[in-house]
Amino acid sequence: RRVLSALAVSTLVVTITTGCQFMQPVRSLDPYAPSDGFQTDIDDLKARNFMLLELENEAALIGSFVNSGNEDLDVTVQIINGDTRTDTSVEVPAGGKTDMGYNGFAPKLVELPDEVIAGQLYPIYIQVDNGTPRELFVPVLDGALEEYQQMIDLLG
Repeated sequence: RRVLSALAVSTLVVTITTGCQFMQPVRSLDPYAPSDGFQTDIDDLKARNFMLLELENEAALIGSFVNSGNEDLDVTVQIINGDTRTDTSVEVPAGGKTDMGYNGFAPKLVELPDEVIAGQLYPIYIQVDNGTPRELFVPVLDGALEEYQQMIDLLG
């Protein structure tokens, strides 16, 4: 009888202490941005690692678009600075990727307001085909970190 009681108590203790393992979500399955840039999904369009890098008199918008769908997408990136709106259109092929500022592709160069400094978030707008533009807040970075200084040197 003592053996059965001890076995029952030890089984209960093991069940209680390991039960939380069955209740907790697996955090490694949560999506996250593994870089300083911003990412979002708009239906079949995946915008990845978007950021603004401060150059001397302007900023370089860099990032990548990935199309997980079966049809080409026309994407418009809008940047607003006061009364000035800059639109850049890119085509993202079905099942393909289009880079801005990566892999030998030119970034979009834009002027930012003078009061914008590194470390802030700045709004850009991404519109897929003729849909409603989605506002994204992308980080403004400078050459304080060596990795970004190398990119700035390549772009500038």
